[in-house]
Amino acid sequence: MSSAQPDLDQLLSFMLPFAEQMLEKNEAFHPFAAVLTEDGEVEPVTDVPEDRPDPNELLEHLAGEIRARAARRDVKACAIAADVTVTPPGGHEPRDAVRVVLEHLDDDSAVAVFRPYAVKRRGVEFDELFAVRAERELLPGKL
Repeated sequence: MSSAQPDLDQLLSFMLPFAEQMLEKNEAFHPFAAVLTEDGEVEPVTDVPEDRPDPNELLEHLAGEIRARAARRDVKACAIAADVTVTPPGGHEPRDAVRVVLEHLDDDSAVAVFRPYAVKRRGVEFDELFAVRAERELLPGKL
């Protein structure tokens, strides 16, 4: 396990339950993000437009906020979540899923964690998580 793993687990433990709660309540959610500070605190990125822009615009805005925080060097990891469609490993059909992309200063790559779900009459059913390596796009290279 890399030294970054506990930090990424801490961020994921914040991000997934919030996304799941929003899905249970609204059957959808807007993209959102959080950072892990150098002090080990998870902080949601709260500087978001009031008018809830297009999800792609909101993702770009959140990415910009994370990059600005990283430039101040008070962030060691970050996460950004979105409601996406993905075909799970071994699956044949695309599924709705929560996607959380996690990055850490001490890791050269990112990880994208997916939690497929289905909205049913009696609520939201969640399937098993799966993860894939991803390219880093938010945090600078190792300092």
